[in-house]
Amino acid sequence: MWKFIKKVFKYGIGIIILLGIIGAVLGKNGGGNNYSSSSTTKQTQEAPKNYAEADIDVLLNDAKNNAAKANRNYKGKYVKIVNGTVFNIESNARYIQLEGSDPYTLIHVTCNPKDSKVKDAMINLSKNQRVTVYGKITDVGEIMGYQLDMDKVE
Repeated sequence: MWKFIKKVFKYGIGIIILLGIIGAVLGKNGGGNNYSSSSTTKQTQEAPKNYAEADIDVLLNDAKNNAAKANRNYKGKYVKIVNGTVFNIESNARYIQLEGSDPYTLIHVTCNPKDSKVKDAMINLSKNQRVTVYGKITDVGEIMGYQLDMDKVE
């Protein structure tokens, strides 16, 4: 019985080592595909974005008057939002909120930074500062307003 267990253990370790070697070879060759890393990089590069200019007051009024229509018109679009004022800067720099010229509205544009470069730019902002933001509108709601993945703030 012990000889059988030793034999299974011996061959089992051999199989595990063999599988490890095969996995390492496949991993080194990119899992068997014939693409080089440079061609993969070219495939994942983003095309230049065309930002449509949008005044923040127009966006906020559209959402306030008919959120469903604003959602259909703006969701998924790349925009350059002008005339926005920083209303709130979240303490961990996860987002900033922008308001328009009407400080009494409950609808805002919440801008989420896409990367650390944008996050660093956010940290240098101040409340009540006028800004222009570039990004993609990801959601529109009648209560929360707009959600935007922010590519740039100036």
